[in-house]
Amino acid sequence: MTWSQSGLPARGARLFMGIVGALALACAGGKDEDEVVEDTNPSDDDTGVTSDSDDGIDTGPGEVFDPEEPSFIATLDGGEWTALEGYWTGGPTSYLRANGGSSSRTENTVIEIRGDINNAGRFPVVAIIYAEANAQSSIDLRYEVKDPPGVFFVVEGFANGDELFGALEGVATVTDSVGSAGSVQWSATTARSWPKF
Repeated sequence: MTWSQSGLPARGARLFMGIVGALALACAGGKDEDEVVEDTNPSDDDTGVTSDSDDGIDTGPGEVFDPEEPSFIATLDGGEWTALEGYWTGGPTSYLRANGGSSSRTENTVIEIRGDINNAGRFPVVAIIYAEANAQSSIDLRYEVKDPPGVFFVVEGFANGDELFGALEGVATVTDSVGSAGSVQWSATTARSWPKF
């Protein structure tokens, strides 16, 4: 038998080699298919735990706190001042607002902060204003200070994405600008679960 390039035996040899190559690939592929690959990233259905937040809330940097009864407490002239209600707003300039007092006398506080307290961090205090007035009357006491040195508001984190947890760092001397009460110290201010406006 002659093995020519154009003869059937040559074509048969090529066909045979092609079949052998295909079988070798199939066997190698079959081996790979039989191997068990450990799932290092189980799906949500396997674990019952989702990898993404279901509520879509972005708390920003900082610790995630559990919600509490909102509170805002400061030390003013050596005594404790507690707010009954209030809120905070964030932005290039941020504000903490707190209101207290009674039905006959109102008390209001505004702390102005340089920086966006939507994020955790240490922010310089621009101003502290504490004002009192008899109900239905003009303000008769207004303690205030602008740019108190060494006074910062530290945002630790949030609950529910908008209830702020933070504290004042440093002591500010606030001076009465409408009456004759003189100057007192404003310090040790804490806000817990303070709501966003």
